[in-house]
Amino acid sequence: MATLDPITVTPDTMAATALDLMERNGKRTISVLPVVDPADPGRLLGLLRLHDLVQAGLGNP
Repeated sequence: MATLDPITVTPDTMAATALDLMERNGKRTISVLPVVDPADPGRLLGLLRLHDLVQAGLGNP
């Protein structure tokens, strides 16, 4: 199931901010955030995974 208006981040989003977005989703924790071009939000640059943030020492496993 696709999300019509996903929560996204840009390359300059701080890791702690991305983690907060993942954890404050209400129903469940978001495990992946799309990373988009700030000049063209429709252009996907990559994905930021919760696993990556935990591996970097942010958040709880």
